[in-house]
Amino acid sequence: MHKTETAVSHDRFAASSSLLALGLSANAQSGYKPEFFNTTQWRTLVALCAHLQADSEQADTRLPEFIDRHMLTPYAHGDRSSIADPFDEQAQVQQGANLRDLLRDGLAVVNSYCTERLGAGFAELAAGEQAQVVTAAEAGTLNPPAKEFIDLLRNESERSQYAHSLFAAYDDTPAVA
Repeated sequence: MHKTETAVSHDRFAASSSLLALGLSANAQSGYKPEFFNTTQWRTLVALCAHLQADSEQADTRLPEFIDRHMLTPYAHGDRSSIADPFDEQAQVQQGANLRDLLRDGLAVVNSYCTERLGAGFAELAAGEQAQVVTAAEAGTLNPPAKEFIDLLRNESERSQYAHSLFAAYDDTPAVA
């Protein structure tokens, strides 16, 4: 059992399941210590997020912290009550692996590919090599789980953008209308 599994309430009405309860600090990236990801995963995640947001007008260096904290929520654990359709009690939730496992596995796949083929982890690669790895992952040529992983990271980036006005870390950022 992972250290965060017992710390997360599985009550669908608990404050910990709301985005507001994530409470990002004002100085998010500078001294943030990940609670979910290990050191290697964290370095890879930070480098991937920086690469994926390089061309974005709404790039945010706090995205890795958002993702780390999001992995502590019941939704990321795969809690069915947090992903069920509230308007259709008969609807069946169809879900395989939970988000936490998919992200951890994706980070491992990308890192092992980089280590085996390029001699270093993703975070240690030059920007051009990182771009090649991400392009291969997006095209599905790296391997199918890597493509799904990059898609998940892009989804997490979108979640952070839509949620930004709820977080204390974004108090100095005007809300998107």
